[in-house]
Amino acid sequence: MFEKTQIDRKSLKGNILRKIILRFDYKGIVEIKQSIEFLLKKILSEDFDILNEKYLSELDFDLKDPELIETTVDIPKKELKKIKVYEFISKDKLVNLKISKYFLELRIKCDKYKNFEHYSELFSNVIKILNENNEFLRGLRIGVRKINSVYFTDISKIYDYLEKDYFSNSVLKLQEDSHNANVIRSETIDTFKLNNTQFNMIRYMDSGEMYLDNEPKIAYQVVLDIDGYVRNQDDIENIIKDKDIIKHLNAVNEQIFVLFKQTLTKKFLKMLVMGQSDNYIIGVDLNE
Repeated sequence: MFEKTQIDRKSLKGNILRKIILRFDYKGIVEIKQSIEFLLKKILSEDFDILNEKYLSELDFDLKDPELIETTVDIPKKELKKIKVYEFISKDKLVNLKISKYFLELRIKCDKYKNFEHYSELFSNVIKILNENNEFLRGLRIGVRKINSVYFTDISKIYDYLEKDYFSNSVLKLQEDSHNANVIRSETIDTFKLNNTQFNMIRYMDSGEMYLDNEPKIAYQVVLDIDGYVRNQDDIENIIKDKDIIKHLNAVNEQIFVLFKQTLTKKFLKMLVMGQSDNYIIGVDLNE
């Protein structure tokens, strides 16, 4: 009998992963430029070849947490535009690293996805250098976020692939009850805690036109956005102090994978294990 618990990450030949975001929010850094120069010499020059200097915006703090982090509360909006953020772009343009006085963020487009451990090690090394060069640094939040998405050509087939308990939708229910309702956008956000890690689990659906067989047709995009993070400052300090950053990030990544499996039907998981798709679903990519 096929069980979801039998599937590990290495079992999958296909994926619907679009983006990974690793983020560390902090306070206590007075001057970031010295750390930037040190990072360039130590690790970043091997993976990144473009450095841009920009200024912060409100979007840089657009987390989905129920409570704002301290820096969002403490910094006046008019002051944000005066604070520099240093942006490093990888040679293949798929990885973006931002560093400011208030946060470190690594964004990965999953066109040519490497193992998560490659990115958690890079991210961990940058945190260590920031911590070693800034005596008063105090962590506010550290998290892993993974965004998956897929398109459906027939909305009535959605529950063949996605578990109804996780993707219940009032518009679909109206259709089942013979009402002529069409999806424009639907969004559900849940925040919960597992062990010492909080999770924001966002599911949303929208509709639009896409070209299929050279003809414009209505398709339905479904997004699964899971963010696992720690906000307790003592816990974050222990993670950094004990040199367990990689271990922590990898553990959160595994928790996200368990949640991911729970939201998909056994049929769809079997398809991902086989690296297969069908006529009703678009966006299954093969793993390298």
